[in-house]
Amino acid sequence: CYHHNLDNDSLSLISNNIVNTVVDAIHTGDGIQMHFQPIQSLKTKSVYYETLIRIKQEDTIIYPNDIFSVVDRRRLEVELDRQVVQQIVYFIKSGLLPKNSGLSVNISGKTLLQPSFLEIISQMKQFVNNYKIVIEITENSLIDHMEYAKEVLNRLRNDGFLIALDDFGSGYSSIRYLAHMPVDIIKFDMSMTLALLDSDNKTKNIIKTTAEMILNSGYDLVMEGIETEELLNLSENIGATHIQGYLIGKPSPEPKIF
Repeated sequence: CYHHNLDNDSLSLISNNIVNTVVDAIHTGDGIQMHFQPIQSLKTKSVYYETLIRIKQEDTIIYPNDIFSVVDRRRLEVELDRQVVQQIVYFIKSGLLPKNSGLSVNISGKTLLQPSFLEIISQMKQFVNNYKIVIEITENSLIDHMEYAKEVLNRLRNDGFLIALDDFGSGYSSIRYLAHMPVDIIKFDMSMTLALLDSDNKTKNIIKTTAEMILNSGYDLVMEGIETEELLNLSENIGATHIQGYLIGKPSPEPKIF
C-alpha cells in the first residue's frame, strides 16, 4: 500500500544512512526491489499480484514504513513512482510474471495529479491485453482534486487499466468516492476485515451492509489482511470476490505460483 507516515518526527528517528540510501535508490534505481503478494479470486482461484516496494542496502532490507517516511518528507513521490513503473516494466518483460495473472500497482495521489503521470504510466499500456493491470489509489489522496482525478482515471480505464480504491474505510470520504470516481475494485483495509470478528453485531452488520452495497453496484471486493481460515470463511460469507493476506501468500521477490 502507498502509505505515508505523517508523524513530523518520523524522519528524525531514521538513521541518516537509511535516509541517504532511500534517496539514492529513488534517484538511481539501484537497490529498489519489487515484492509480490497474491490476490486470489474466491470464485475461479485465479491470481494477480500487488507489487510492494523494498530497498536493499547490502544485507539489510528497508521496508515501506521507512521508505515512505523519507519519500513524504523529501517529496519524492513522483520520482519513486517513476522508478516503480520502470521496475515493473522490466519484470514483466523478463517473462517471470505467470500467464493469466496480472499486477496491481500503487500510485500516489501526488503522482496521479502530475501532468507527466500519463507519460509515466504509458510504459505499462503495452501489457494490458495480456495481463490484468490494476492501478491502486487511496481514497484520501485525491479528495481535493476529484474532477481532474476522475478525468485521468477515465483515460486509464479507456486504455485498458483497471482502477482499485485501496484502504476503503480508512477515511471519511469512501461513499463520496464511490459516487464520483470511476473505479472497478474496492479493497477493504485490514481494520474492516478484522471488524468481522467483532463481538458487536452492529459493527459486523455495518461491514456486511457496506459489502452488499459494493457488490450490488458491480464492483469487485478485495478483503485485505486474511491471515486465518476464520477470516477467509467470513469473507466468503459476505460475498467478497477476492482475498489478500498471509493465508494466501506473503510478499516475496518472485510471484508465488498457484
